[in-house]
Amino acid sequence: MTQSYKMALSIARNRNRGCEVYGCLNHAHGFGAFCTKHHMRRQRFGHPEARPVTRRDLRPYRAAVAAFLRDNESHTAVAAAREFFQTLLDTSRLTTTGHVKSSQKLAHHLAYAKSQGTDGTQLLTEALAVSALAEDQPRRFKDDQHRLFVLARRILQVSPLCRYGVCGGRPVYVYAAMGPTILRELSRLIQGRMARFLIVAGQEVIKRMGLSTRPIEVTEPFSSNSPKQQVSPTP
Repeated sequence: MTQSYKMALSIARNRNRGCEVYGCLNHAHGFGAFCTKHHMRRQRFGHPEARPVTRRDLRPYRAAVAAFLRDNESHTAVAAAREFFQTLLDTSRLTTTGHVKSSQKLAHHLAYAKSQGTDGTQLLTEALAVSALAEDQPRRFKDDQHRLFVLARRILQVSPLCRYGVCGGRPVYVYAAMGPTILRELSRLIQGRMARFLIVAGQEVIKRMGLSTRPIEVTEPFSSNSPKQQVSPTP
């Protein structure tokens, strides 16, 4: 029995299994445990039951983040975060943390964003808007991987990479695919350096919007807080 025959037999047997997502009646896809629809959702958003976060969903948070960054422009943590995202756009200084090919693809996406005039402040604004949404609506995200995939996807969609193609005999521009390896690579870079800052700053943005329902412990205060003080939410 050849290897290709064994693989085809395994796929055929797996098709008799149902998708592992509760309530889904479709058959499993390939060697996986999910159907085609939920498999693609997992590839794109990090979870088979995840839903996309659109630019419209982040609109109210983005305005609050812009005001927050203006008020704390000289803060050490904000300056370091802005420098970090500016460094990401500088592809010659991009640090590889995982798969080399995915790092090269990520560098290509970021180089295109830089060529379109994107700067570190725009990426920081988008990242903080996602963090504020996660603090305000935690049930919107299925797990941490879903949140990190959305964070990476929204950052790359600030200036999405376009490619020239042909559709129906006419020239068109299409968005380049953002595979899971690219999203995972970018999430590793952000999580390794900016995880704590994004959480604390996201909480601060929500508090300023009057949406916070819990006190916030801030160790390195922003302009509206005093050192080592527990800030109660605005009633």
